[in-house]
Amino acid sequence: MGAPDTLAAAWHSLTGINRQVVIMLASAGRPMRAKEVAMALGEPDIHKRVEAVRTRLKRLIDKGWLAEHQRGQFSIVEGLNGAALNGAAADH
Repeated sequence: MGAPDTLAAAWHSLTGINRQVVIMLASAGRPMRAKEVAMALGEPDIHKRVEAVRTRLKRLIDKGWLAEHQRGQFSIVEGLNGAALNGAAADH
């Protein structure tokens, strides 16, 4: 990601809960743990649901949207911010 057209195309392909997670982490302004993300998404505080969210976060890392700074702390990738995401969303 990087070029505006590439970001817009990637943003368009990001849907549902994945989009929610990226927006939430972009606006959080700090790294969050999987449990925090799960709770912010309204998931119950049970191990199975937190692990499902952790798996989703790892997949979003693989797709280039998120980064894991310290073990278990997830955030939006550097250089991608809420303004960039809003611009990509507005293009589609």
